[in-house]
Amino acid sequence: MSSFIRKHPRAGSFGAALLLATGSAAAPVFTPTSAQAAPGPAARTTNDQSAQTNAGTYKTRSFDYQHGSVFVPQIKKNNVIRGHVVEPVGAPGNRPVIFFLHGFFDTCTNAAKESVSEWPCPQGAREVPNYRGYDYAQKALAAQGYYTVSIDANAVTANDQELPDKGAAARSVVARANLKLLATAASSPSSVSWQGKTAFDLKKTMLIGHSRGGEGVGRTALDSATNDPWRVAGVLTLAPTNFGRISTPNVPSVSMLPTCDGDVTGLEGQIYTDAPGRYGAGAAFHSSLVLTGGVHNFFNTEWTPGLGVAAGLDDGTRAACPAKTRISAKQQRDAFVTYAGETARAFLLGDRNAQQVLDGRKTAKGAGANSVTALPLGGNRITVMNALGATSTKGLTGTPTDRATWCTAQKCRTDSDRSASPHWLDNDSRNGFALHMPLDQGQAGGIKFAAPTPLQRGDSFEARIVVRGPKAARMKATLLDAQGKELHTAPVNLSRLGGKEPTDQGSHVRDLAQLWRVDLPDGVQGKTLGGIRFTASSASDIAVLDMSIARGQGGMTATPPPAIIEAPTKVVRVNEGNKRHQINVTLPIQGRVTAPAQVGIVTDAAGKDGDKDLSNVSWVQVKPGQQSVNLPFTVEGNTVDDETVRKQIGIETRGPIVVRNPIGLVEVVDDDPDPTFSVTPEQATAKAGGVLEWKIKMNGSTNRSSGLVVQPEPAGAKEILSKELNEATRKAFGIEKATGDVFSKNAQSIDVKFDKKTQTATVRVAAAPGVAGREVKLKLSFTAFNVPDKILTGKIG
Repeated sequence: MSSFIRKHPRAGSFGAALLLATGSAAAPVFTPTSAQAAPGPAARTTNDQSAQTNAGTYKTRSFDYQHGSVFVPQIKKNNVIRGHVVEPVGAPGNRPVIFFLHGFFDTCTNAAKESVSEWPCPQGAREVPNYRGYDYAQKALAAQGYYTVSIDANAVTANDQELPDKGAAARSVVARANLKLLATAASSPSSVSWQGKTAFDLKKTMLIGHSRGGEGVGRTALDSATNDPWRVAGVLTLAPTNFGRISTPNVPSVSMLPTCDGDVTGLEGQIYTDAPGRYGAGAAFHSSLVLTGGVHNFFNTEWTPGLGVAAGLDDGTRAACPAKTRISAKQQRDAFVTYAGETARAFLLGDRNAQQVLDGRKTAKGAGANSVTALPLGGNRITVMNALGATSTKGLTGTPTDRATWCTAQKCRTDSDRSASPHWLDNDSRNGFALHMPLDQGQAGGIKFAAPTPLQRGDSFEARIVVRGPKAARMKATLLDAQGKELHTAPVNLSRLGGKEPTDQGSHVRDLAQLWRVDLPDGVQGKTLGGIRFTASSASDIAVLDMSIARGQGGMTATPPPAIIEAPTKVVRVNEGNKRHQINVTLPIQGRVTAPAQVGIVTDAAGKDGDKDLSNVSWVQVKPGQQSVNLPFTVEGNTVDDETVRKQIGIETRGPIVVRNPIGLVEVVDDDPDPTFSVTPEQATAKAGGVLEWKIKMNGSTNRSSGLVVQPEPAGAKEILSKELNEATRKAFGIEKATGDVFSKNAQSIDVKFDKKTQTATVRVAAAPGVAGREVKLKLSFTAFNVPDKILTGKIG
């Protein structure tokens, strides 16, 4: 699972306007309304009339809307339907839509710019307009002709911490409610008092999500139905979380990953780009844009210091990312605007030049382009080796040659810090394999592909390669035909990507793949590719995730909707039983599975050497056309009383099937009888200055905590006084001074444990020497069991 943790107070603001697209002055001060405000549009409209930059040709116009609220079942609260629109003025026809969704940050702040955790914002606190933190990008994109909308998800943000998916499904509810409002505004603007002047086309919609909003727009794409009045043409995520490891392999996507991210330190957004390798043939295009020196917060001006309603924070770890390796907040915003424009042109307009930028074949023309490295996968590619997508050695195709071997996730990484390895975030089969080649100078390693692939004009060969260790990889790669004859040789010169960057356990150089591509000469046209051999020019250590033949351009449109599976939405209950046994968790499959697939159930388990972070993954084969799948879940039954426990399960897939809701619960109900208890004696006696003693016997066995809570109770006129107890008893019951108060007045309750061998607990109250004619009353509570309290009494002298 993703390791996103709230590490600092969030805030930020729209404060200083950014002169990117329109060069416009700052908009009027935004005064937020209550999250439960009455329906109706917000009375705020501005014309962004100042001169435009070369980012676009249109002037822009901004306004906010508000139209009621939507009930969000995941948080059992309403979220206002509210957004910030920037539209192009005078743009002809129906304009494509770009839709923004913010993530998890502070929702309220006070006059001192401190975080306020209550929701809705209490009196004296101000709501942080998180959704207005992308206004600079909206203006830039609107100036290029796009209709841009950024929506408010603050109610979800304030209430998503306890949700297993940290609000992905909840944000989808809010996003789709806003999209439905936009659909109404497009067809009947007067019915919702829409202030927009520009026509727009929701059938050409690109979603942009930041942080948890990135996971939210992914879930929105999965939840969108074919009969919805919008169509998601592509997704762009910024420093996204991925708690549920979901992906949208059929929808083109780009993930911008800032290397100095101090929150999503594992760069879990790489999972979205790796999705085609797990999905197989038919996956759409996906690409990671590695933003060197960028941080988590600077995409949103509301979270950037000095620009927001609240304080904001630079989340980059200075020790791990020194100033010389960092880019500024403005440089980061510039890079985002540049690549948002390229992504929009590629996904919404089919622009070939923009597609080549996302594919890493061309450099973007715009600010910040030199800080970005593209790492694409999917689309118009034929996979010839897919180690990362395999779940076991049986799923690996091809035969390693010479010094090459397969490595698993744990051994592919160069460090135990998993957050330094975005491709291998877990120590189990969810993360696949790689072809590992540790080569000394002159040594070779490679692979013979399982099936030879014909080569055509315009083809290029690609490999995603992780450079392991501090040394650069200096090699030559030779493509081989089916008989092992050489077809073409090209150099491989790859240095380790980046320097030390913040991770969960400090800072490390990341195990992040780079794309090695070679265009194939005309002389190989009509021949078949049967393998590849890497020969080290100097000592080199690499791990190859996958290899592909890229054919032509394009491939950046959505592919047919996949079959979908999801974890149980209700708790699955099962009796524990008397011995270890297995049950089936049956999940329906929506849509048609078009090729062999796998579904895995992930459960936590203590692994070897007590590795509590290790998970068990059980994979089940799914045949084409199959409508449901039975996933095995092991129940550790016994004949000993125990707690009823809930265990979280995760769902993973390989092949043409996608997980929508990845997390469910199984409740194992204990069906063994509770132990019984007997007290001897219930009425104890002791001589003057003696000790009252009670023994509690447990009959039967339990795995539960079997402690007792003993609380002194008022015992009437003869109750023993604190000063009449011996020192050990006073200390045991937390009585600081020997006063004339009765025992029960100042005494604290105490926990008494059962002896594991005798299953007996002993309670003692000792009087000081010579004390007589006193009484004691104790209440005995069995905290772990459904047993009535018992009253114990005793007389001294």
